[in-house]
Amino acid sequence: MLHCGFKIADETYVPAAGMEDFEIIDLEEKKAKLVIKTRPSSVEVSTKSAILGTTPLETELEPGTYTIILKKEGYEKAYYTVDVRADSPNYYNFDLILETGSIVVKSRIEEVIVYLEHHVKTYRA
Repeated sequence: MLHCGFKIADETYVPAAGMEDFEIIDLEEKKAKLVIKTRPSSVEVSTKSAILGTTPLETELEPGTYTIILKKEGYEKAYYTVDVRADSPNYYNFDLILETGSIVVKSRIEEVIVYLEHHVKTYRA
């Protein structure tokens, strides 16, 4: 706290001469609680300047607007803008999207069976 005056033993402040009309304000930095949950879990959470941790995540930040970056192997990297406020709940839930790709199977055989992550696909020419 910043005060212009004199502190008395009972924690009250007496304003200095000429400062009687000024309001006493609290200049201490206030932090805001931020909670992020994701599907799947164990997702790395970062801002443009720092790694915050992995989900489920509960941390404290200065109030403000942040770009949150979510990363997990096998999933598309995601960017979200979040407003972190000291006077309201800051709870966010995000679903990550599996990376997509393609596979090309060329064969001289009329029927091909492909196993991909324990799923069977049969292709006929």
